[in-house]
Amino acid sequence: GGEDIEIIIVDDGSKDRTAEIADMYAGNIENIAVFGDYENDINMLEYVKDNGGLSITFENTSEPVKRAAKFISTPTGKGGVKKAIEIILKNNEYLKED
Repeated sequence: GGEDIEIIIVDDGSKDRTAEIADMYAGNIENIAVFGDYENDINMLEYVKDNGGLSITFENTSEPVKRAAKFISTPTGKGGVKKAIEIILKNNEYLKED
């Protein structure tokens, strides 16, 4: 159901693989969130951001990666993943109260 959160690792940063996973598990790209922290993740981050999903990177990434993401979390190693999950939960339409 809509309340579920699933974590799937896509290790190639591919927008095609991200779209495939969105179709298989989430119904569409608007229902997914991705993390990326290297240049190979830029296409994925931009694709998700441009299509209504949540794309998140970290303060300690390069400027091109930061521009590709919708949200920037605190640095990895300093609670960045925890903060990224909080961003997902805060922006999850299923979890918002009416």
